[in-house]
Amino acid sequence: MLGIPGKSNAFEISQKLGLSKNILDDATTHLKEDKISMEELLKNIYEDKLTIEKEKEEIEKNLTQIATLRQSLEQEKYELTSKKKALLDKAKSDARNIVLDAKEEVNDILQLLNQEQANMKFANQSRDKLNQKIKELAPTDTLLENATDSLDAHELKEGLTVWIPSLQNSGTIVSTHINKSNEVLVQVGLLKMNLKLEQLSKMQNQSSNATASMAQSTVHTSMHSKSQTISPEINVIGQNVDEAVYVIDKYMDNCSLAHISPIRIVHGKGTGKLREGIHKYLKTNSHVKSFRLGTFGEGEMGVTVVELK
Repeated sequence: MLGIPGKSNAFEISQKLGLSKNILDDATTHLKEDKISMEELLKNIYEDKLTIEKEKEEIEKNLTQIATLRQSLEQEKYELTSKKKALLDKAKSDARNIVLDAKEEVNDILQLLNQEQANMKFANQSRDKLNQKIKELAPTDTLLENATDSLDAHELKEGLTVWIPSLQNSGTIVSTHINKSNEVLVQVGLLKMNLKLEQLSKMQNQSSNATASMAQSTVHTSMHSKSQTISPEINVIGQNVDEAVYVIDKYMDNCSLAHISPIRIVHGKGTGKLREGIHKYLKTNSHVKSFRLGTFGEGEMGVTVVELK
């Protein structure tokens, strides 16, 4: 098989064969133009290749940035999750500590309350001693004999001795001022209290000498006389717990000195609040040996029967 002759050989053969020179020149020109076009094409291809490689590098660079950004976002997500878990754990721990502190505080309060209850007996014993001193200074039977009618507002004056039937004791007017509740300030033993005018009675022999002699006579009052004037029953219906306890405390002091036992405290049934307050006080009073509610015919829930020592 014959080889294909080159371009220069082809032109030489064509010239020997008698082909026109113009045709040969024109063909040579076309060959040059084709060569130029081919070079231009190769140049364009090379430039396109460079552009493609540059774009490829840019894409790879972008992919690398995307991968880095993705890794960063995952790291932030992990850190946020860790922080959230840490905050939840801390909140649970703080809540547990708050509960434990609250329990400890409650226990401390309960211990203090138990100590207060333990000291209540001592406080009541101290009060009994004070009441004994008040009793030694307070006029009783002789003053009671001198009690007359209720006291009027125009008769008030400081230092005036009055009788208080509800307390079975005497008192001294501290101030003549009458408040909106129609009450005046009265000194009863070591205590000062506001009492209504209708709770006070006038007394005879208001001179200081007479009052002093009456107070002195109290010390020499015989037990037999007391037992004749003191009733074995006291009625505190309508009074609040504090008022009733004060009256009962004074009453039991007198009953103990007069050797009167048992005694009856009439407090009524009502809501039971007054009865509960009285029973709580009786548990701490040194004169009380025992107490119980009344039975059928004794007043039942409305009466407490107390046996004194």
